[in-house]
Amino acid sequence: MRGAYIVLTLLLFLSPTFAATLNVNVTSLAPSFNNTNSSVTMLNITLNATGTNTNVSITLNAINISISNASTANFTYVEIRNSTNNVVLGSNTTFNATDNRTTVRFSTALVINSSSNLSLIVAVNTSFGATKLISFSVNVTAASFEANYSAFLEATSNGASGFTQIHSVHENASVTPLYTDTSVVNQSFVYVIKPTGTDAINKTVLNIPIGYTLVNLDSIEHDATNSTTGVTNVTASNQINVTFNTPTTSQIILRFKMNTNSSSKLNLAFNSTLENGNLTNIATDVIGSNTTVNTQQIVNVTSLIAIKNAAYLNGTDYWEFLFSLNFTANVSGRLQFNMSAWNSSSGNILNVNLSNGTYYATIRSSSNFSSPSTINITGEHNISSGIAFNTSSITNSSMYLRMIIPSTVTTVSPSWWAVYTIIFRSDT
Repeated sequence: MRGAYIVLTLLLFLSPTFAATLNVNVTSLAPSFNNTNSSVTMLNITLNATGTNTNVSITLNAINISISNASTANFTYVEIRNSTNNVVLGSNTTFNATDNRTTVRFSTALVINSSSNLSLIVAVNTSFGATKLISFSVNVTAASFEANYSAFLEATSNGASGFTQIHSVHENASVTPLYTDTSVVNQSFVYVIKPTGTDAINKTVLNIPIGYTLVNLDSIEHDATNSTTGVTNVTASNQINVTFNTPTTSQIILRFKMNTNSSSKLNLAFNSTLENGNLTNIATDVIGSNTTVNTQQIVNVTSLIAIKNAAYLNGTDYWEFLFSLNFTANVSGRLQFNMSAWNSSSGNILNVNLSNGTYYATIRSSSNFSSPSTINITGEHNISSGIAFNTSSITNSSMYLRMIIPSTVTTVSPSWWAVYTIIFRSDT
């Protein structure tokens, strides 16, 4: 037994020792400026392992991250991501108040092999209330890396990022109406941008979803004005681009008209971006679905019956029809109705109105003909008039169509017909 022990001891002393080095290469990714309440990409860290053994493997458990020149109250977390697929490998929300340092531990230890490099991204999330205009950087050193005991750590380049300055560019956005009917011409919209940050806005760009077509930018309200004065605006069929001659911290209201989709389109997002001179393309903040619009057929005719289908040719007698309606969205607005001239099988025509202002056809929402909601009908939708409905309190309703038979008609026919369309113009 004693001889075997001596041989084993000699073998242990004669076994080769493998040394491993973790090589660290750091590149700054820090932007010149950043926004509060955002994730700021600061560093790229490339790691590889070298050693006397051709198959060196180093296990990395954590990295210590230091943030310079800033209170830890300005940050909510630090995270490390795989730069290849952007997967978060570890994060920490706790900072050491003395040296502004945090340790990011990996949920699964990272293994660095000599045969391939590992590339990591260090990102810092600034808090919403971070101090504006301060600058900070992120730093790592050779001692920042917690690896297995056999690894010797060596930083082969500067471990500090550049400095980035904090700004506060934030606005809440909303649009009305949230529901529109299909095929509405000149439907009014209002887009409101309310400041929640402290930086003045130089520019805002509103992107309009595919399917809507911008017809006109009516006004731009800002700094107690309600016009296009004091701004430079460029519009396209799907965009409104507004630059303020003097940067503004006030609420911005864009009023415009669009033609809506001809078919149903649900959950179409109106999105906008902001610019403050240093930061560009900052998305406005959205609360809930306040910038998502649904275009759908808001009113359906569930039945149409003639409640008076015979009339004398005396200029006062009439036909009357009852429309039963079903509403598909909770929205307030005006129901608008148009109708072609009536035609008979014998080729005669009954006009619904004349160029001299004479109207023969009316629509109303009450069985009482003297109802104040009675609207004259023409062959086109009258944008400024309609029967008011607030569908948030009703699902079904009725309307009455009356067609007076002009005394000029001389031909009696049982086969008169006309084409009508109904749209719902939503309120803003």
